[in-house]
Amino acid sequence: MEDISVALREGNILNNRYQIKKVLGIGGFGISYEVVDVKPGDSCGKHFAIKEYFPKDLAVRMPDTGELLPASLQYKDTFEHGMERFLEEAELLEKLNDVPGVVNVYDFFIQNGTCYFLMEMLYGKTLNKIRRDYGGRVNWEQLAPVIKKAGEALSAVHAKGIFHRDAGPDNIFLLADGNIKLIDFGNSKNLTRKDGEKLSVYLKPGFAPPEQYSSSSKQGTYTDVYTLAATIYYMLAGKKLPDPFTIQANGYMPLTQLGVNQRVADAVDRALVLRPQDRTQTIDEFMYNLGLKQRDGSSAQLVPFLIVRINGKVTDRYRLNVNTTYKIGRVKETSNIVINEDFISRVHCEIFYDTLSNEYYIVDHSSNGTYFGNTRLEKEKIRKVRLGSFLFLGGPKCQVELGAMYA
Repeated sequence: MEDISVALREGNILNNRYQIKKVLGIGGFGISYEVVDVKPGDSCGKHFAIKEYFPKDLAVRMPDTGELLPASLQYKDTFEHGMERFLEEAELLEKLNDVPGVVNVYDFFIQNGTCYFLMEMLYGKTLNKIRRDYGGRVNWEQLAPVIKKAGEALSAVHAKGIFHRDAGPDNIFLLADGNIKLIDFGNSKNLTRKDGEKLSVYLKPGFAPPEQYSSSSKQGTYTDVYTLAATIYYMLAGKKLPDPFTIQANGYMPLTQLGVNQRVADAVDRALVLRPQDRTQTIDEFMYNLGLKQRDGSSAQLVPFLIVRINGKVTDRYRLNVNTTYKIGRVKETSNIVINEDFISRVHCEIFYDTLSNEYYIVDHSSNGTYFGNTRLEKEKIRKVRLGSFLFLGGPKCQVELGAMYA
């Protein structure tokens, strides 16, 4: 549980305009707050996020003033160097404000003996939180749209001459509208560096390639390729990869053993090769290997599908047209998709896959009900459900999977 006693109190004012509303999170090197702009002007009343440099092992906060001080004189230089790095992150993020898939930074300033930067307020969940909400793992159909957008964002970041070095599931943020934002660029670096310049060794086990375990190893776009592939593995397998040295000695469980299709599994394997020069080199190439991008750079088409299971056994598969209404029912004269069971109504329900929102719209017309989880849908009312959802028609015997895949 986070110790919020080290954080600034609710109501404190930063930079003479940003009033703290609550603590969003506390990490090893910083604290994030939700704030509201109270200065009269165009943004008055608007909510933002502010990140404060607070290395918890190096600094203490004065309880009366909120000022940060190095915990001892021996930490002074390390504390100040970290503050410089923190401001570098803000400056770097400002350069990426025109990349839609990266969190925007609007301002940075020094106060309380430390520094802060102001970011857009994001509403949604990290990819890791989504994994937990799904019980520990997701399927490829659920994950693919998010990975596609994360890949597009990383590719745009690389085009600016920057690589992330920590694009794992805690730093891919899915917004309420279905778009994503890459967050936490505190470990990012420029692709071009001075001769002999070393990179700091900062990594997250399970997501870092072998070159990140050394301060002198060359790193680049292929480093982010490995991390994104490790993220896919984690989301699909429900467990992190072993560290590179264990992989070199013992390997890892192939995704095909978990039912992942061969193309995706092969693409992930090529992106997890330990020798950087033998690994998939760019995010665009990785997206192509996954089937999420065409060779000419255009996006692959997302094709919706429906799978019917009776008592757990697959009885029918349907490839659907996008933006098209389908009727599911017992009678072929009135339904596009026929399920010949007594508990299915003549026209049981309608489904519609919307390409703009990447969601299905469901309308129930039945006598015995259409269920989403344990909830019976309200009759004749539109209900939206996400990709990979399961419906039950008339009870638990008939399960309908609503998915989509790239082709």
